[in-house]
Amino acid sequence: MIKYIFLGVGDSVRIGEDESVPLAIPTQALMKASVSNAFQRSMEVPVGFTSISSIKLFYRRTGTGNISLKFAFAYVPKAGGAPVEDVDSYTAYTGGAADGQVVPISVPAAAYSGMAEMTAGDVFFLSAYREDETSILDTYTTDVDIAGILIAYNTTEASVYNDALDIVTLAQVKDYMGVTDTTNDAMFAVWITMLSQMIENILMQPVQPITTEEILDGDGSSKLFLNKGRIVDLVADPGTASKLDSLECRDSALVDWERIIEDTGLYYLDPKSSWCIELLDNYVFPKGQKNIRVYYSAGFSPLPADIVKVVLEMMQVMWDESKAGKQPRLGMTSKNRSGAGSGLGDSFLDMNPRWKLTLDRYKRLC
Repeated sequence: MIKYIFLGVGDSVRIGEDESVPLAIPTQALMKASVSNAFQRSMEVPVGFTSISSIKLFYRRTGTGNISLKFAFAYVPKAGGAPVEDVDSYTAYTGGAADGQVVPISVPAAAYSGMAEMTAGDVFFLSAYREDETSILDTYTTDVDIAGILIAYNTTEASVYNDALDIVTLAQVKDYMGVTDTTNDAMFAVWITMLSQMIENILMQPVQPITTEEILDGDGSSKLFLNKGRIVDLVADPGTASKLDSLECRDSALVDWERIIEDTGLYYLDPKSSWCIELLDNYVFPKGQKNIRVYYSAGFSPLPADIVKVVLEMMQVMWDESKAGKQPRLGMTSKNRSGAGSGLGDSFLDMNPRWKLTLDRYKRLC
C-alpha cells in the first residue's frame, strides 16, 4: 500500500498582497543570483513505513528556462547515531511556461537510494539546492518559488481506501461526459475515488473485488454468511498458496487453524446468494465463537453495469454543478428565458431517487 506525506515550506513572510500570487499557498525562493538552499525540512518516518516510492518537489512557475537542482537526503536512526546521507549531482529540469501554475518535479530515485535502510521512527531530512546563475545548466529567468515536497512511501499499514478500487476509470468518465482535454483530469480522479467510497458506504461492502479476511462464529450448519462483502471466491492463502487454507476452523483461540475441507470441489458459491458460502457432502461449519476463518475476494465480478452507470451519472451531475462546468447550476431547479413573443424554460430531474432504487437492489437484506 502506498501512502503520502506532503511537507510544505517552513516560515514564509509576505509583505502586502498581490493578486497574481495565490494568497493561501506559502512559498520559499531558491534564488537566481547564487547557490541557494532555502528549502530544508525534516520529519519522523511514519509507522508502517517500508520504503520510499517516489518524491516530487512542487514549485510555482514564474519564469522560463531550465532549473539546475540537486537534492540531499539524510536520516538519523531513532536510537541516535551518525547520519546516513545521499546527495545527487546538479541536474537540469525543464521550467516550462511562466503561467503561475504549481507543478511537480520528480526527484530521481538515485538521489534517495541511500535511504534504503531507513525505518519507522527514524528522523528523515531533505533539502533542495539550486545552482547559481553562472551555470550553463540553469537558465531559469526568476527565483524558483518552492511550495513543498510530496513523499509517496510503501507501508504495511492498511489504507482506508485504495484508489485502485475505483468503480470507473478516468477514460470512462471523460468518454461519457464528452471531455477530450486533460485540464481537469486530476479533479476528475479525486471525484471518482470520492464517489466510489460513497457508494461502498451506502452498500456497506466493496464493489471492486478486494482480498479480505473474516473471523466468524460457526453454527453447525453447512452455510456460512459473510459480513464484509459478497464472496467472489476463496483466495489462495499467502502462507501456503492454497485455497484450502483459506477456509479453516479451530477448537480454541489458543490452538492453530485447521482446514475444514480437503478438496476445493467441496465448497459451493451460489450466484443467487452471493453473501453465502456452502459446504457440500455433509460437511458443516463447526459450532463455536470466532472459530471460522475465511480468506476471500469480496466485491462484484463482473461489476454490475447499473452501478457503473450510477457513478458516471453522478460524475456528470457534479461536473454540471461545478464552476468548472460550462453552465454551472448548483442548487438550480429550473431556468427560464424569455424573448420576443416566446418563453423557454428548463427543468431538471432529481436523480437521487433513481440512484437510490438502483443501489438498494445491491444492499444485503439478511
